[in-house]
Amino acid sequence: MAVGRFRVLSRSPDGLARLQARQQQRHGLKLGQMWKLFEHQPVNDSFGDSALFVDFRDERRGLLIDLGDIRALPPRKLLRLSHIFVTHTHMDHFSGFDRWLAVVLARKARVTLYGGPNFIAQVEHKP
Repeated sequence: MAVGRFRVLSRSPDGLARLQARQQQRHGLKLGQMWKLFEHQPVNDSFGDSALFVDFRDERRGLLIDLGDIRALPPRKLLRLSHIFVTHTHMDHFSGFDRWLAVVLARKARVTLYGGPNFIAQVEHKP
Protein backbone atom coordinates (compact mmCIF):
# COMPACT_ATOMS: atom_id res chain seq x y z
CA MET A 1 0.00 0.00 0.00
CA ALA A 2 1.35 3.46 -0.87
CA VAL A 3 0.88 6.40 1.47
CA GLY A 4 2.15 9.61 -0.13
CA ARG A 5 5.77 8.97 -1.02
CA PHE A 6 6.09 6.00 1.33
CA ARG A 7 5.28 2.34 0.87
CA VAL A 8 3.80 0.52 3.81
CA LEU A 9 4.82 -3.11 3.90
CA SER A 10 3.05 -5.72 5.92
CA ARG A 11 4.10 -9.30 6.37
CA SER A 12 1.95 -12.27 7.10
CA PRO A 13 2.90 -14.44 10.10
CA ASP A 14 4.19 -17.07 7.63
CA GLY A 15 6.32 -14.45 5.89
CA LEU A 16 7.84 -13.35 9.20
CA ALA A 17 8.62 -16.96 10.11
CA ARG A 18 10.39 -17.47 6.76
CA LEU A 19 12.35 -14.23 7.25
CA GLN A 20 13.41 -15.33 10.73
CA ALA A 21 14.47 -18.75 9.43
CA ARG A 22 16.57 -17.12 6.65
CA GLN A 23 18.27 -14.81 9.14
CA GLN A 24 18.99 -17.70 11.50
CA GLN A 25 20.49 -19.77 8.70
CA ARG A 26 22.47 -16.87 7.22
CA HIS A 27 24.01 -15.78 10.51
CA GLY A 28 24.27 -19.13 12.29
CA LEU A 29 21.78 -18.23 15.00
CA LYS A 30 19.96 -20.63 17.28
CA LEU A 31 16.22 -21.18 17.01
CA GLY A 32 14.36 -18.16 18.36
CA GLN A 33 17.28 -15.74 18.04
CA MET A 34 17.03 -12.80 15.67
CA TRP A 35 19.83 -10.99 13.88
CA LYS A 36 20.30 -7.50 15.29
CA LEU A 37 20.01 -4.74 12.71
CA PHE A 38 22.14 -2.38 14.76
CA GLU A 39 24.35 -2.29 17.83
CA HIS A 40 24.80 0.76 20.02
CA GLN A 41 27.50 1.54 22.52
CA PRO A 42 28.46 4.56 24.57
CA VAL A 43 31.93 5.71 23.58
CA ASN A 44 32.88 6.72 27.12
CA ASP A 45 31.90 5.68 30.63
CA SER A 46 29.07 7.41 32.47
CA PHE A 47 31.39 10.16 33.73
CA GLY A 48 33.00 10.88 30.35
CA ASP A 49 31.97 13.18 27.54
CA SER A 50 28.77 12.41 25.70
CA ALA A 51 29.04 10.25 22.56
CA LEU A 52 26.99 7.26 21.42
CA PHE A 53 28.06 5.14 18.43
CA VAL A 54 25.34 3.22 16.56
CA ASP A 55 26.59 0.57 14.12
CA PHE A 56 24.21 -0.61 11.37
CA ARG A 57 25.67 -4.05 10.89
CA ASP A 58 24.40 -5.05 7.45
CA GLU A 59 24.80 -1.59 5.94
CA ARG A 60 28.45 -1.00 6.85
CA ARG A 61 27.69 2.42 8.21
CA GLY A 62 27.21 4.05 11.55
CA LEU A 63 25.92 7.16 13.17
CA LEU A 64 27.15 9.16 16.12
CA ILE A 65 25.03 11.01 18.63
CA ASP A 66 27.13 13.84 20.04
CA LEU A 67 30.81 14.47 19.39
CA GLY A 68 32.25 14.40 22.89
CA ASP A 69 35.63 12.78 23.53
CA ILE A 70 35.81 10.22 20.69
CA ARG A 71 39.47 9.14 21.09
CA ALA A 72 38.22 5.65 22.03
CA LEU A 73 36.74 5.18 18.54
CA PRO A 74 39.22 3.78 16.02
CA PRO A 75 39.53 5.54 12.64
CA ARG A 76 37.74 2.66 10.85
CA LYS A 77 34.57 3.41 12.86
CA LEU A 78 34.87 7.16 12.26
CA LEU A 79 35.13 6.50 8.54
CA ARG A 80 31.91 4.43 8.64
CA LEU A 81 29.87 7.37 9.94
CA SER A 82 27.15 8.56 7.60
CA HIS A 83 25.30 10.85 10.04
CA ILE A 84 26.31 12.79 13.14
CA PHE A 85 23.74 14.33 15.48
CA VAL A 86 24.95 17.06 17.84
CA THR A 87 22.43 17.92 20.55
CA HIS A 88 24.20 21.18 21.42
CA THR A 89 27.70 22.62 21.11
CA HIS A 90 28.83 22.63 24.72
CA MET A 91 32.38 21.36 25.12
CA ASP A 92 31.37 17.94 26.47
CA HIS A 93 29.16 17.29 23.42
CA PHE A 94 31.35 18.82 20.68
CA SER A 95 35.03 18.48 21.67
CA GLY A 96 35.61 15.53 19.30
CA PHE A 97 34.80 17.53 16.17
CA ASP A 98 38.46 18.32 15.38
CA ARG A 99 39.56 14.68 15.78
CA TRP A 100 36.69 13.48 13.59
CA LEU A 101 37.51 16.08 10.94
CA ALA A 102 41.21 15.18 10.94
CA VAL A 103 40.40 11.51 10.32
CA VAL A 104 37.76 11.92 7.60
CA LEU A 105 39.02 14.98 5.73
CA ALA A 106 39.78 14.00 2.11
CA ARG A 107 38.88 10.35 2.84
CA LYS A 108 35.11 10.43 3.02
CA ALA A 109 32.86 11.81 0.32
CA ARG A 110 29.88 12.79 2.47
CA VAL A 111 28.71 12.87 6.07
CA THR A 112 25.51 14.58 7.18
CA LEU A 113 25.72 16.69 10.34
CA TYR A 114 22.61 17.60 12.31
CA GLY A 115 22.47 20.23 15.03
CA GLY A 116 20.26 22.74 16.74
CA PRO A 117 19.74 26.43 16.02
CA ASN A 118 22.86 28.28 14.85
CA PHE A 119 24.78 25.01 14.51
CA ILE A 120 26.26 25.93 11.12
CA ALA A 121 27.49 29.27 12.43
CA GLN A 122 29.11 27.58 15.43
CA VAL A 123 30.89 25.07 13.18
CA GLU A 124 32.10 27.87 10.90
CA HIS A 125 33.50 29.85 13.85
CA LYS A 126 35.33 26.91 15.37
CA PRO A 127 39.07 27.81 15.56
